[in-house]
Amino acid sequence: MNKILSTLKHILTNNSTKHRVDNYSPQTHKKCESCDGTGFEDVFFDCESCEGSGIVKKSYEEYVNSLEMKYSDTKSSA
Repeated sequence: MNKILSTLKHILTNNSTKHRVDNYSPQTHKKCESCDGTGFEDVFFDCESCEGSGIVKKSYEEYVNSLEMKYSDTKSSA
């Protein structure tokens, strides 16, 4: 158990790009425009729009448009 905890601590505190998940957002989400993806309204408060996560859900239209753009990009490169 100690080895698992020490490995987890090493992964979380190590700045190696191998284990980092920065700037990840699912395809159904986008960067919050209110806080520019930081999750903070100011120094003391989380952003109210994204509740501190830095990402917000896309509208249905935005999601469909992103899928269409992704599909057209893969179709044109094939």
